[in-house]
Amino acid sequence: APNATVKVYKSEMDYTTWKPVLTPIGEDTNISRLLIVSLNETLPKGTKVFIEVTHPDYLSYKSTITVE
Repeated sequence: APNATVKVYKSEMDYTTWKPVLTPIGEDTNISRLLIVSLNETLPKGTKVFIEVTHPDYLSYKSTITVE
């Protein structure tokens, strides 16, 4: 939906606390029909990526994917 905010994070596990550490690597608020976000770095295969989409009038969406 227009006016959505998309934030992309690199997700790495902190094995001392067993919680993920999220490092911001991209964000965009100019979303139309296609979800395209430029990232600050090239991600190697196997990197876990956390994606968060928020919108003031719609439900939020969160997902973790693995780069292939």
